[in-house]
Amino acid sequence: MHVAADVDENQSLLADPDRLEQILLNLLDNAVKYSLPDTEIEVLVERQPSVEEGAPDKIALTVMNVCDPVPMQDLEELDSLFDKFKRLDDSLVRTTRGSGLGLFITRGLVEAMGGEIKLAYKDGRFQVQFTVPVYHQPAESADIPATA
Repeated sequence: MHVAADVDENQSLLADPDRLEQILLNLLDNAVKYSLPDTEIEVLVERQPSVEEGAPDKIALTVMNVCDPVPMQDLEELDSLFDKFKRLDDSLVRTTRGSGLGLFITRGLVEAMGGEIKLAYKDGRFQVQFTVPVYHQPAESADIPATA
């Protein structure tokens, strides 16, 4: 697995650590499950400045894996993967474990923390990106561990 991060150390996620852990476990489990053999999973963490006045910046975490081609008709159905028990290809039900609830649960957890989640498939790679708001810590409290 390859992890790259570009974030400011004086920012704190406004996130529940248990929910964040479950989100990461769900996304990494899917990436491992559906990756082609001998390919690397990539995780990118980056800051996304807000475009709206007064809105917080966001931290975006993207999990990418190389997978079998996604048929064009299924690209339009990617958002339906957030539905309960939905899988991209029904033949996967017979060859991979899981109930089809992981992305449904993940979306609920991300949205409960004020974030967003989206799916994409391009250049042979499946991508799941979620964002969570961040807030700048005042300089005098930068040494105090964040509890959010």
